[in-house]
Amino acid sequence: MYRCLLACLILIICSHGYYGKQTVCPDNCLCDGRTYDCSDNDLSVIPSGISIAAKSLDLQKNQITELSNHPFSKLRLLRILNLGFNSLSQINYNDFNGLVNLRTLDISFNRINTIHKNSFRNLNKISDIVLRGNELTNIDGIFTDMNGLVRLDLSNNQIDTISSESFRNMTNLRYLMLGSNRITSIEVKAFNDNSLITFISLTGNPVIDVDGLFIKNNVLSFIELTNCSLETFPKGLPPMTRFLYLDQNNIRSITKKEIEPVESLVNLFISENEIQFIERDAFTGLKSLQELWINFNGITEVPIPPINAKKLHIDNNNIAHVKKDDFQFGSKLETLSIKNNQISVINAETFENLTNLMSLYLGGNNINVLPDNAFKPLLLLKDLGLTGMDFNYLGKDVFNKLNNLEKLTLSYVLIGENALQGNIFKHLSNLRILNLQESPELASKVLESEDMMKSLFTVEAINLMDNNLKTVNSNIMKYLPRLHTIKFERNQFHCDRRLLWLWKWIDMQKYKFENADSLQCFSPPQLRGNTFLSLKSDQFVPTTLKPVVLSTKGQFISKTTQSPHVILNSTNLGNETLTFKKLNDTVNENTDSSSFPPGYVPNQKDLVRSQNQQDKDYEEKINKILIITVVTTLAVVLFAVIVTTVSCLKCNQKKDSYNRTDTFPDNDVTFYVISDEAPPLPPPNTTRKDRGSVSSTRDITNDNVFIIDNDSS
Repeated sequence: MYRCLLACLILIICSHGYYGKQTVCPDNCLCDGRTYDCSDNDLSVIPSGISIAAKSLDLQKNQITELSNHPFSKLRLLRILNLGFNSLSQINYNDFNGLVNLRTLDISFNRINTIHKNSFRNLNKISDIVLRGNELTNIDGIFTDMNGLVRLDLSNNQIDTISSESFRNMTNLRYLMLGSNRITSIEVKAFNDNSLITFISLTGNPVIDVDGLFIKNNVLSFIELTNCSLETFPKGLPPMTRFLYLDQNNIRSITKKEIEPVESLVNLFISENEIQFIERDAFTGLKSLQELWINFNGITEVPIPPINAKKLHIDNNNIAHVKKDDFQFGSKLETLSIKNNQISVINAETFENLTNLMSLYLGGNNINVLPDNAFKPLLLLKDLGLTGMDFNYLGKDVFNKLNNLEKLTLSYVLIGENALQGNIFKHLSNLRILNLQESPELASKVLESEDMMKSLFTVEAINLMDNNLKTVNSNIMKYLPRLHTIKFERNQFHCDRRLLWLWKWIDMQKYKFENADSLQCFSPPQLRGNTFLSLKSDQFVPTTLKPVVLSTKGQFISKTTQSPHVILNSTNLGNETLTFKKLNDTVNENTDSSSFPPGYVPNQKDLVRSQNQQDKDYEEKINKILIITVVTTLAVVLFAVIVTTVSCLKCNQKKDSYNRTDTFPDNDVTFYVISDEAPPLPPPNTTRKDRGSVSSTRDITNDNVFIIDNDSS
């Protein structure tokens, strides 16, 4: 036994002596064992002093222009070499001599326009070569007989032709990237020797025709032909093709005969073509198809999804009608997106066959009426998007049976004056995320309705951005007890004493508020642009009464709790003469009448005295609320500590053999704005032109997407 230990010790010492040779780290490099990082050092030559035992050498982002004098001849154990982002212009025959164990070579984003034939021939174990982002135009003969190469990246070069010599006898090649070149011609037999290839990308090449190119590649499963100027659906694709990308081409139609041979398709992407016609049952024979994307085309009917499809995306088309029969085989469909079409009518019958649907996106259509029970069959629905629509009628039971709905998006929505027929949220017992961004009328009605707010008690995150809201009502904490995330950027806060409670809360627990630093005052003028956190409590102006604005040649009078100012060139306002009696009447309208005897017209001192008292009472009320909140929190924490301690003592007494950890989630609470009295401000963007037309090329449905849990409608 001792002899074995001695032999092992000698072996360790010897190997340490071998690998310890030349262990000095070159200047400006970082060395960790056998890994050398000499990147981003403005090097013009390969540094000396690299150990012969080096395993990885990173030389990217330098100024190396040539590989002279066989710089790697002694690095026989090197496995990874990165020369990306240098200034190499050519690769010579002996540049990589000695790298007999190299597996990965990255020479991307240089200026290489010439690679001598057989330059890589001596790299016996090479499996991955990255040459993307260079200036190669011809690759014939460079990689011939490299039957060990598995992955070759030639994207972003200037290659214009692929011949039968380009990849000859590369029998082990599996991944080939040729995207973003200038390829216009590919010989039919170009890939015949690559029988094991599974992934090929020709994206961004004007190849026009790929029919029959992959007929010998029986295991090819991933084909990327995005933006290749194709005018018809490709013919002769391998039957094992599972992922097919045909986006951004000029395909005009798809028939069942064309697509049926690709029977193993799992995902098909044909968005942004010129498709006007798809045979109604074109996809029904594709039993393996799970995702179908046909966005941004010109189809007028919903193609029947295959029986096992889970996702169907047909956004931005010209579909005007959605019928029950469109989804006759859609019982397994989980996601349906029909945004930005011409649909005007939907009802419960429309979705009768979609019993497993979990996500439905209808935004940007012409739907003005959502009747009661419109989504009744969708018992499993979790995400509903109704972005960018103008509603004249929302039934009070419109969301009936949606007990599992967790996310509801009603952003960029306009509603008529009498559109809401009642509490539309009363059936949403599991709603967690509510998005009301830039829906000022709807947001105002929701926040002012006690019934609707009470129905939102399960909401954890709410988006109220861009709603021209001016102040925050602290009662929101009572209605939304689970709220931990709130977005209220780009509103028009009026920083008077009504917002002191919010300022204090942010100051005490800033970490609970998302984007607290971006909360700014819009008014009064002297505070405009100041962030809440930059203000002191005494900078918040006294609570502002509802203002009176009487215009006369661009001038106005304003009535606040401060001294009244009259700025008039003339007391004649149009056909009406301003009198101080009318001014006092106006003051009466905007003053709490309970503060003064009946019939008494308060003067300026009375107003100031009354308002100061109101501000004082309000501040005392807020302070009491904050004190109660803090005390309650401390009591809960103390109770939790006591319970935990008692539990631990009991566990120790029982001498259990395991530990149990109780985690109490911290449900952060933040608050948001509701409209209230404040100075007049510019009107909200209530027209489609102001906020983005649904018929424009800009898809506002995906703008400012509200992200859940610190996730398309």
